[in-house]
Amino acid sequence: MMRPRNLDTGVLRTFVAIADHGGFARAGTSVHLSQPTVSLQMKRLEEQIGAKLFKRNGRALVLTEDGHGLLHYARRMLALNDEAGESANVMASGIFKPEQCRPQGSDPCRAWDNVAGNKPPRSWSGADE
Repeated sequence: MMRPRNLDTGVLRTFVAIADHGGFARAGTSVHLSQPTVSLQMKRLEEQIGAKLFKRNGRALVLTEDGHGLLHYARRMLALNDEAGESANVMASGIFKPEQCRPQGSDPCRAWDNVAGNKPPRSWSGADE
């Protein structure tokens, strides 16, 4: 059995930024990292994944097939990470308390009745789906 890989969300965020911005320098600016740091993160990510994620096409930087595959998962992982962070922030603020609500539907983590008059984060309501 293969050992699971724990992918760093910060590195995945950098990877997505490179894909979105088309280069290490522009991606670095968007995630507030230097270009050498971005390059090092991607070298380590490629080593961890065991595949090249980018290739040069003239002056352009493009995703490899493996890069496209990882990009799909990276976006999903970051969305879930951000959703969990948003939920934790709301719960920590005291504005919304899950114990004041009752689960509804087949996925209690995604749909909540508004029992106490507090509104859950949009992502919990299923409005984004």
